[in-house]
Amino acid sequence: MVFRFRLLSDENDDFYRDIDIKDGQTLYDFHLAIQKNLGYDNSQIATFYTTNEDWEKIQEFTLFEMDEKFESEAVVMDVALLSEFIKEEKQRLLYTFDQLMERSFFIELLDTFKESKDTEYPVCSDFFGDAPQQSMISQPEGGSGELESILGGDNLDDILNDPYLDDPDADDGITFENIDDYDL
Repeated sequence: MVFRFRLLSDENDDFYRDIDIKDGQTLYDFHLAIQKNLGYDNSQIATFYTTNEDWEKIQEFTLFEMDEKFESEAVVMDVALLSEFIKEEKQRLLYTFDQLMERSFFIELLDTFKESKDTEYPVCSDFFGDAPQQSMISQPEGGSGELESILGGDNLDDILNDPYLDDPDADDGITFENIDDYDL
């Protein structure tokens, strides 16, 4: 059996992707299909969650096993067969692709159908619009990134290479006597 899932984004109303994947494949296979289709860097951490009809998280699926000290009930994606947890029509999932900013795709099961012998699964069967950026804090090579705009237009390289960041005892010329002279 093949599941057809639709990915939606609350950041772009004109975006969707339909991914067809066999019920015997894993969430890791689904993760890789999403990453490849959207041109994302698949080395970034991502997480799936099963949800209820109100998108409230129920079960977590991670890329790797969590440390025991976190006492997580999470299941690792590469052992999570879709057939084991997709049990109802309109099953919903969240796919968190930007952990830092907690950005996710809303995923819903649209249909189930017989496997086509001529198709290699998973496959994107329908799409529209541009996907949101993978990370909200990024700096394209040779260009201004969003982090620079967040920091008020300062050159990101200058900020990251500031010698006073590495040495808190370095003399930066600011003293308590003259602190009022600086616009902080």
